[in-house]
Amino acid sequence: MVSFREVLQMDEWENHLQKGYITACDRAQGLFAKQDPFMVSEMMQVPFNQEESVFLLNFMGKDTHITYPLGQVLEMSGNPSPVIHRVLILHYLNCQYPQNVTGNLVSYREIKDGQVYYPTFYKRAVQPFINAFGYDTTRFANLVSELGWKKERYGTVSATCRIFPRIPVTYILWEGDDEISPSGTILYDESASSILPSEDLVMIASLPVYQLLKAK
Repeated sequence: MVSFREVLQMDEWENHLQKGYITACDRAQGLFAKQDPFMVSEMMQVPFNQEESVFLLNFMGKDTHITYPLGQVLEMSGNPSPVIHRVLILHYLNCQYPQNVTGNLVSYREIKDGQVYYPTFYKRAVQPFINAFGYDTTRFANLVSELGWKKERYGTVSATCRIFPRIPVTYILWEGDDEISPSGTILYDESASSILPSEDLVMIASLPVYQLLKAK
């Protein structure tokens, strides 16, 4: 059982994260306002509506508007997107020198600073992924098919989610049984680290996992 003290510590940590995200969002909005929207649209493959001065992006299955130059990230209802979504989207749009997708997959450890953040990456993305679907790969296959992910041929089952137009992420499972524990991994195109920092790539891998958990 989690103690009251531990709950307070978790709440304090979450509050710390939220404050960090808000600061990061403010900084990203400042940089975004200085960008040429037409260059951003072309480089990052995100349509820009000149008349309304908004970028149009489908993020995590939701149509999202990003106003220019203010950098407000809004759902179709007009409500602000969750702050972590705002940070990731603005960081993506602010990328200066994106490399083209190569099709060569790399592990998180192979990304710059990946060794440093790997325990966080495993805890936030890989472990929940394996725990949820390691003994039920058919359920994973059905869910990603419904969500329109691209089916792959790795492991027992695998699929690629294109979280951003330039960032595909591949999820691979090897199913477990009574004798063998399940295993899994999450791989990036090698170009991903030219677009987002390693800390953001942790969240980019974990958000689809939690989307699947909600659907499960």
